[in-house]
Amino acid sequence: MTQTKAAAAASQTITPFDRNLTVLDGFVEEHGHASVPQLYVTTDGVQLGLIVKGWRQQFKAGRLSQDRIDALEARTGWVWSASRKNRTVASDGTIARITEDPFDERIRALRLFAHEHGHTQVPGAAVTLTGVSLGAWVQNQRNMYSNRFSGKAESPGLADDRVAALEAVPHWTWTADGYSVRWEANYASLEAEVAVTGTALLGRRDTDPAKGRLGKWVALQRVRYGKGKLSAERIAKLEALPGWVWDASLVNDTFNGRIAELRAYIAEHPGRTYPRNLAVWASRRRVDYARGELSQTKVDALNALPGWKWLEGRKRSVAPTPPRKTTPRPKQKNATAARQRPLSATMQANLARIAAYAKTNGHARVPHLHVEEDGMRLGLVVKNLQDRQSTLHPDMVNGLNAIPGWTWTKPAAWDLDEALAALDTFVAEHGHARVPRGYVTNTGVPLGNRVETWRRQALTAQMPAGLVRELESKPGWLWSRGTVTLAA
Repeated sequence: MTQTKAAAAASQTITPFDRNLTVLDGFVEEHGHASVPQLYVTTDGVQLGLIVKGWRQQFKAGRLSQDRIDALEARTGWVWSASRKNRTVASDGTIARITEDPFDERIRALRLFAHEHGHTQVPGAAVTLTGVSLGAWVQNQRNMYSNRFSGKAESPGLADDRVAALEAVPHWTWTADGYSVRWEANYASLEAEVAVTGTALLGRRDTDPAKGRLGKWVALQRVRYGKGKLSAERIAKLEALPGWVWDASLVNDTFNGRIAELRAYIAEHPGRTYPRNLAVWASRRRVDYARGELSQTKVDALNALPGWKWLEGRKRSVAPTPPRKTTPRPKQKNATAARQRPLSATMQANLARIAAYAKTNGHARVPHLHVEEDGMRLGLVVKNLQDRQSTLHPDMVNGLNAIPGWTWTKPAAWDLDEALAALDTFVAEHGHARVPRGYVTNTGVPLGNRVETWRRQALTAQMPAGLVRELESKPGWLWSRGTVTLAA
């Protein structure tokens, strides 16, 4: 047998399992364990995560030979349970085994969500930095809690200690409310816009589609307020925004401008009918008056016009107004068509901006208020992209995921998680939460400065109540700084 034939015969003895086992050994050498994430793919394109998942499924079904079982269990850190439950991803992108209970890890993620958003109505698609589907997990906890009272012996319930842990999370409720999730998301977008522009006055016809949609949502809140369908809590949150008004037409002079036009026309053409544009506007105001939807300020302004009449002298109607006729909107075209078109020039430019920012700063966690030198509000662009992950063009999603340091999680949640975790580590090491000023952890977290910031925020009433309770639960926490020294 020639040397070539001998090599070919030797290569035929190497099975696909052996080749994949070699790839797994490379993963173990790089990461120190064999707990491969389900979606992990090597640089050569080998879908190692799915291969490992297949081995686990074969093992559970009893279809994996004993020699292969022994080979896998000989690898450092090999586990037969699902990878999502026994691994985590650090901020630098490295993969490591988690040492805490997965339930505790998810509770921490839920607390951070509550601190950032002010509620626990987690969207179903929400995923944590460690790859945990937080939205699905939260819904599962609510389902198991409901099973406690279903009377079905085969339905798993939720243990008392886990019920207590969930109820200790700020803003926790046992019922899901999709409308509240969308309302809070829109309110957060409005807060971000106010932070940039300084006012909550938005137009529904803004040339920016995102701002136009937000303007329509703002207008809807005013309509719901006028009909008494807005809760006191949401009314208070909206009124706390700079520049918020319930009657925007008086502020942006839409109404006053029409009044001025009418007055000028009457002075120049006494006794004549209004031109079409003013006549239509005046007719709509009479209809508003008949429905009781016109404020007294506007009624007085119209009554002051020479010759003004309400519905040609008829009395104001008190009968309920029949519903308005609406023209059915045409059916939306196939939504996938837009996603199949090439990525727009604007999105390509935004992608290039974010990539440049990541190259300069070493990460893509752009602050919400960051503005580029040419005035482009990159922070707001990033926030909008994070909010619209499920509706983005596939090329945009892939392009963002390819940027080093990109995350779909808001930077505020990432930073807060890092600081709270560092504080927990400090408490475990020193037995108290009295962090000295200027203290920096071994991983580079400026924990002392972060604690000082929390204290200032609390003194100026800028801290969410949930975070206040979270900090006060730490042993030895103080809102005033004293002299603190650490034992050698």
